[in-house]
Amino acid sequence: MLALLACHPALDRPADTCASCHAPESEAWRASLHATADRTPAFAEALRRAQDPWCHTCHLPGTGVGCASCHGPAGRTCEQCHQFDLPGTAVASQDTAREHAASSFASTPCTGCHDPHLAPGAHDAERVRAALSVDVRGTEAVVTSHGVGHALPTGDPFRRLVLEVCADLACRRVIDVHTLERALRESPEGWSVRNDSRVPPPVEGPDSTVRFAVAEGRAWRLWYRYTDPRHREVAESLLVDGGIVRSSR
Repeated sequence: MLALLACHPALDRPADTCASCHAPESEAWRASLHATADRTPAFAEALRRAQDPWCHTCHLPGTGVGCASCHGPAGRTCEQCHQFDLPGTAVASQDTAREHAASSFASTPCTGCHDPHLAPGAHDAERVRAALSVDVRGTEAVVTSHGVGHALPTGDPFRRLVLEVCADLACRRVIDVHTLERALRESPEGWSVRNDSRVPPPVEGPDSTVRFAVAEGRAWRLWYRYTDPRHREVAESLLVDGGIVRSSR
């Protein structure tokens, strides 16, 4: 009994306390974005702009998202920080848990796909590449998600997939840009969703598709952009690129 109590310290103690009994999990957590959620450049920039202590509800100062955030006595789970409304509104800032509940993966827990301690999510570019496919033929683009139990992208509304169509195979000259995003609008009446052009959550089977028209070019490339476009430094990852198949018409 004493050993059991020693391995379950008070929840207000630092996350490092857990390492004495849970070394592998603690090591994975230390390398995660959860561990640095209170001090990444993207968060620092967002906090500088917002000047709102509300952000620290999940991005705990000195801890980030620590052990107690997910292993607390109330069974606090992923949706506590991945499903919430903008303060004073009924407009979701993050809508991931609701997307998941409405998808064909509703019976699969978040940890069925996401490592619960390393938790790289969309920051694992290889995993995102494996989870989507892009087909551009003539003037139509088709983006499909595979085995993703929520919209793609999900999370903060400034996360975007950006498809660039280029006039040349080397993509030196971009002639068309399409953004897949959940865009919000602020007005005197409050916040609202301006448009949602993302790949939607799948509702029948594991895949989901979005189609849209593009200019006819020679090549394309798809970016994942993680930060607000107003930020001084835009964090992004080139996911995939390819040539455009000419229309048969």
